[in-house]
Amino acid sequence: MSGPSPELKQRVLAAVQNTPAPTADEHQRQAIGAIVGSTIAGLALAIAVGMALHWHGINEVKPQSPPRTITVLLESFIGSLAIAAIAVYFAAARGRSMLGRSRQVMAAAVVLAPIAVFVVKRAIGGQVPGLVTSDYGQAGLKCLSISFLTGALPLAAVLYLRRFSDPIHPRLSGAGIGLSAGMLTWLVVDLWCPVCYVPHLLLGHVLPTVTFIAVGAVAGGYFLRIRPWTPRS
Repeated sequence: MSGPSPELKQRVLAAVQNTPAPTADEHQRQAIGAIVGSTIAGLALAIAVGMALHWHGINEVKPQSPPRTITVLLESFIGSLAIAAIAVYFAAARGRSMLGRSRQVMAAAVVLAPIAVFVVKRAIGGQVPGLVTSDYGQAGLKCLSISFLTGALPLAAVLYLRRFSDPIHPRLSGAGIGLSAGMLTWLVVDLWCPVCYVPHLLLGHVLPTVTFIAVGAVAGGYFLRIRPWTPRS
């Protein structure tokens, strides 16, 4: 079968030349808009589900137990925020190299970040004795559902924006994007959930983050990998 005619090639080249590629600033604005929009949508969905669960009497926190002080809340949030910022910087941001971080750095950030935020929340929440027992917190299913609802849309948005962009380690890049979504949900849920009971934390807080990392790694292998271009015959 013969290839495309010279006339068709000229039309295609003319169309490409007449369709300017977005500048770096435009691409950045589009990315920020997509991420912010998906995050707001996820939060709105999570809030709606949380209110519905509350109306049906499904509550993760027993009000008769001692609440967090503002100091404990801020210490927990700021500590988790610092860990999240450092982890996302090394796991998801490209840095100065167009090829991104090294495998070792990205893998270390993905593995250590969930452990670090768990330790911080458990240690700081332990300052209030009632927060670390099963008398204060239930299983964690509400936190689990809200975490998934909050992070799913930002994860999908960033994977789409970064599609076909990683020639070296697409799975690790996907895991880093998943970690970013997991850290976002961790911070959101940590603001309102004071429970530090270990089974609750593992199910309602840690499991969503690990799940996002795993989903990001699998999706990265398909959507972030640069595919070789082959002309159609």
